[in-house]
Amino acid sequence: AVRIVGKLVLGVLGLVVVLVIFLHTSWGKSFVRGRIESKLNAMTTGSATLGELDYGFMFSSIELGKLEIRDAQDKPAIKVDRIALDLDRGELLGGSLKIGALAITGVDVDLVKREDGTSNLTGLFKPSDRKPMKAIAIGKLTVTGRATITKPDGSVIAVRDLGITGTVDAKPIAQELDATFETIAAKVDLKKPDSTRTLDIAITGITAKRRIDGIDVDIAKVAAGVLGIDNLGAHVRL
Repeated sequence: AVRIVGKLVLGVLGLVVVLVIFLHTSWGKSFVRGRIESKLNAMTTGSATLGELDYGFMFSSIELGKLEIRDAQDKPAIKVDRIALDLDRGELLGGSLKIGALAITGVDVDLVKREDGTSNLTGLFKPSDRKPMKAIAIGKLTVTGRATITKPDGSVIAVRDLGITGTVDAKPIAQELDATFETIAAKVDLKKPDSTRTLDIAITGITAKRRIDGIDVDIAKVAAGVLGIDNLGAHVRL
């Protein structure tokens, strides 16, 4: 009996080793990329493609590249050049997600507003029926990219050179969020059929707390063109 159990254990361990080796081959990574792409498509009312995927040993680090999400009319809505994250795998066993560093670079959002107040992003993502995670923590968050907002009257708000740095600590089940952003900076072009105006926007020292009954936001400084505001705070009851 001991020999039989020993052989079964060795057989299972052998299969695990083979699976791990397979997942770290080009064929294995292609298989995982396809599964992620399939899940993304199931989450949207449009379509999603993921061009690249790489990860470290046992998914200690993950890199996604060339992500594109198209709307229900098959027009580009969201593009991301690269998503890189360092993952604490041990926290996943307890229903939490802990990310040491998350870098999202080359974000490109194309939002088109309609007369009724909706946009091409309205309803793009299907409601999720999955149980929310216990906690999500991001030690260092960086985001770079751009966005274009086209209004029904033909005017355009173009956000470029966007840069965001901060930290996030969320408890989705308890509906709680603590976030700190060192800076949010961008250049904003306000385009009308007969004129264009550019603003340099910088917001620094942002702390946000969300609880089940309200939201508190404090901002150290806001600068938009020639306008500057120090120490801005707000409390919103829910």
